[in-house]
Amino acid sequence: MRAERRPNEPALSLDDLLRACVRGEDVAWRLFLDRYGDLIYSVPLKMGVRRSDAEEIFQSAVVAIYQRLSTLRDPARIVNWVSEIARRQTLYYLRKRRREVAEPVDGLPESADRSPLAPEILESLEVSQAIREALLDLSPRCRDLLTALYLADEAPSYKALAETYGIAIGTVGPTRAHCLKALRAALAGRGYREEGSDGGGANDGGAFGRPRRSRKSGGKRPPGGESA
Repeated sequence: MRAERRPNEPALSLDDLLRACVRGEDVAWRLFLDRYGDLIYSVPLKMGVRRSDAEEIFQSAVVAIYQRLSTLRDPARIVNWVSEIARRQTLYYLRKRRREVAEPVDGLPESADRSPLAPEILESLEVSQAIREALLDLSPRCRDLLTALYLADEAPSYKALAETYGIAIGTVGPTRAHCLKALRAALAGRGYREEGSDGGGANDGGAFGRPRRSRKSGGKRPPGGESA
């Protein structure tokens, strides 16, 4: 699953998007899932659930979120709110599955921590969500290139990328550097900068490091919030 802004669809603010979803607008709900679908799916995976079960949990979590969206009072906490609903749906699913099977199931945790998600997990989810949203601000070519290089299960070779985009293999590296610079700028606009960066700009275009909230932004949260 990967966030992708469709042609001719508006880039709504978070508040406008949520209001449109509550009104039941199909386009808005599709945009919501484009933006937060990966986040929902990643929560059960971080709780140790196998992918096939995470897909079922995803479906139930989406229904629960849709039913409760009107109760969200602080849109700035959307990532925590969505993550908590996904966590509860994961616990419900695990309890249900354990009642249905007598023997332990490979890949299905025998028990699950009922406590809220640990702060480091929430931080990881927020950072991942910020990256996904920042990718939406990029051109389709940059978005697809960085997704293939850093978020796909297996990164393609430069030769494969050159063939995909119809460019010379020698231009893949510079294109990557340009796209990483654009991604850093988009993240900076959300109050994030790369760990180890002094805020002075992009490096030479190597692998993108782990972003963190910029102290200069006063701990500003991204407006909405790994790939699974």
